This record gives sequence, structure tokens and C-alpha cells, in this order.
Amino acid sequence: MRYILIALLIIVFGYSLALVLQNPTELPVDLLFTQVPAMRLGLLLLLTL
Repeated sequence: MRYILIALLIIVFGYSLALVLQNPTELPVDLLFTQVPAMRLGLLLLLTL
């Protein structure tokens, strides 16, 4: 089970890194009490990991 979770984490990390490199469009990030500049979708996914 541990190896499956590690493999899944590596796959998701690689996917989000590929999104950062291939998709330069930026998305607005709306948080309740914070001003956050627009970021790329893959970078946002990497930060949430």
C-alpha cells in the first residue's frame, strides 16, 4: 500500500510539473483574506501538494 501511494504521489507531482512547463496561462486565485497574484495551474497544484 505504501508503494502505491508513493507512486501516485510521483505521478501527480509529475503531472503538475508538466502543467507548469507546458501551460503558461495564469489563473486568478481568490482567497478570502489574502491577496494572491495570478498563478499557473500546475504551480497551484504543486503548492497544494
